[in-house]
Amino acid sequence: MLIKEKFPRFYNGYYRYSGYIILFLSIFIVVVIIVNIHRNRDLSSDIGIVDTEDWSTIFGIDEGLMKDIHTVYVIPGGGSNNASGYPEWTKRRVVSAYDHYKVHFEKKPTKNNALFIALSAGSLNSANRYMKDGRVVFECQHIVHHLTQLGVSKDVIFGDMFSWDTVTNGWTLRMLLEGIQVYRRKKMLESKQIRKNSMLRALKVEVFISDFHADRVRATFDWVLNLSPKLEAYEMHINIVSSMGIQWSTPNDYLLRIQHEKEGVEMIAKNVKSIKTVPQFFAFLTLGGHQGMRKYLQSDYAISQGGGW
Repeated sequence: MLIKEKFPRFYNGYYRYSGYIILFLSIFIVVVIIVNIHRNRDLSSDIGIVDTEDWSTIFGIDEGLMKDIHTVYVIPGGGSNNASGYPEWTKRRVVSAYDHYKVHFEKKPTKNNALFIALSAGSLNSANRYMKDGRVVFECQHIVHHLTQLGVSKDVIFGDMFSWDTVTNGWTLRMLLEGIQVYRRKKMLESKQIRKNSMLRALKVEVFISDFHADRVRATFDWVLNLSPKLEAYEMHINIVSSMGIQWSTPNDYLLRIQHEKEGVEMIAKNVKSIKTVPQFFAFLTLGGHQGMRKYLQSDYAISQGGGW
């Protein structure tokens, strides 16, 4: 009664329009709910999440491992050789990566926050080895075997049956990193940490590569990982592995390799200017832009000069 007596105009106006006010508030609440439902659906769609409890088991992937990864060790293959198919420069890359892993992960509770990617199915410049039954041995399998001998669990080692040179190394690496990011993003969504413009914590990418090949690997990986749409939230570090003391087939092999690497970096610089998106890269890779691949498939490829990859 006090409000009615002191504020009669407000009192009468409130009750006159209270129905409209309640209706307006109800509509507003419903709209907010609908917008948030669609927003969450869009986020799930954008990051590749399928709305099913069996999403991870369909693919046979260790979802728990992938969600918690924050460091990826990348070891590119180094071609083959006449003896074992596993050259000294690649062995050194593996040992260097493992030494880094030992310091940061092996004996710590965060051990399962890291995984290894062994790159290369083979090389256009050296022949793959074969198993006793005639099946091919992928180049990366030498790296996988070496890592397991050093004590790394097979559960955190992933190989590559797609790439045959530095460019396709870069693309395979991108595919693997994008796959990991899907799970890391899914974890954010499940924990309700996603907000507008949310960013994942940067995934650390530790690449271990020989000194003679480092510039071309850096240029190639920077190019491919930054194709539009750009790979989300990563920090790449190139760890240079010394090739000092390695015996080359001939004294001139090392000099020829350095010249080949220089030409490769120059070619990547040209590609960066014209190939800026993933669809453009697909066209380059499959429709004849990648001259090495095209010539190899047409039996018109000349093996690059100099040892080492």
